[in-house]
Amino acid sequence: AKIALMKVLPQQEPTRQLESQKLYGTAPPLKYDWTAFTYTDGSFKADTNTMGAGVYDAQTDLKVQLNLDGVSSASINTAELAAIHYAVQQGATYIATDSKISIHQIVKQMHYPQAHMFHPLRGQLQRIANCIAASSHPVSLIKVKSHVGIVGNEVADELAVAAQAGTELQEDEITAECEPGEDSR
Repeated sequence: AKIALMKVLPQQEPTRQLESQKLYGTAPPLKYDWTAFTYTDGSFKADTNTMGAGVYDAQTDLKVQLNLDGVSSASINTAELAAIHYAVQQGATYIATDSKISIHQIVKQMHYPQAHMFHPLRGQLQRIANCIAASSHPVSLIKVKSHVGIVGNEVADELAVAAQAGTELQEDEITAECEPGEDSR
């Protein structure tokens, strides 16, 4: 199979980082370069039954909002999977998501497709698995913590929420930006 799982972007408490700066004169380097990932996120509002997904490619600065109104079986999981599917279709190799269940379902679909015979998202999971299998390069799905200041994940979240609400964000409305080289933790 062409799928790899990684646990990345460990978060340091601000006090530990400050202590390191005092001791060593600089903050410890990030374990991984946050700009090497494509970040995905989904948003779902139950009372209006609306969904949206956001995809942020930190290398190319591509920001995509996917409005998912009218999609059957509306749920946060459907929105998260739609964002991951879009990223895989666009050729992303390192896809970061805050949805552990989506990663689990995709891996399970890749290895045990019969386990999802009656799953309501079976078709969507199979399409993602097919895209990964057809990819000319390995695809890594990375679990990141949500709402802890990981810049790429925060941008994807803002895009997903705006897509769910039916509004299109302008470049200057995205607040979770960070210049390359700034610490994104």
